[in-house]
Amino acid sequence: MTQGKKVLIVEPHKESRESLASALIKAGFEVLQAGGRGDAIPLLDEDQVAAVVTEVKLPDGDGVSILSHVRSRGLASPVIFVTAFGTMTSAIQAMKKGAADFLVKPVTARDITEALDFAIRKSDGKNEAGSAEPLAHTFQGHNVVIGVSGAMRELFSLVQRIAPYDTNILLCGESGSGKEVIAREIHRLSSRRDGSFVPVNCASLSARPSTNGTAICHIATDTAFTIKPRPGGSSLFTEKLPRTPI
Repeated sequence: MTQGKKVLIVEPHKESRESLASALIKAGFEVLQAGGRGDAIPLLDEDQVAAVVTEVKLPDGDGVSILSHVRSRGLASPVIFVTAFGTMTSAIQAMKKGAADFLVKPVTARDITEALDFAIRKSDGKNEAGSAEPLAHTFQGHNVVIGVSGAMRELFSLVQRIAPYDTNILLCGESGSGKEVIAREIHRLSSRRDGSFVPVNCASLSARPSTNGTAICHIATDTAFTIKPRPGGSSLFTEKLPRTPI
């Protein structure tokens, strides 16, 4: 039962902080608010906080430093990041330090309450073995996507469904939203998994025709490489396709 649990919101923008606080109060949580790291640390030290919801970028530090403080004090409080500045680098850094979730704005109140509910129940040890869904979907290698919201679970399911098909796939999203990570996971789950995954930033290319049917592409450094089809096997991930000079 997570109703009545105390949640600390660390968000520098007052309107966003108060809006989130209102949603969590309606969901049954007790809420503390802080506008930055300096305000948050005393609340963590003085109050028994069940969970923390924090922005990554703060006026006097960053959310990861709050996560580090929670861990250094031996507190079990799960820390959830809700940020407008989500990148895979920041998500991976937060995950390595023990973040419970990493949500990229815009998010709904339901996304946050679901993430809090799951993280707090897991922290409290109330999940029976095998009864809860995994907190994180872990991609192979250095690529990790974390999340328990309905949208993220739907994305993971979709990736697993489309990966077996040899077809072109269009991934849409803002810069830094993790399109390449999703593309790598599709490649890993496909029949091309033993082949190469080739990421190409089309904005950095110039091209000239060749006589053997291959495309000779040049990066801004004038270093040339050749893209050739490989039987059985490879995936080409093209980014910023509308800016391709061919």
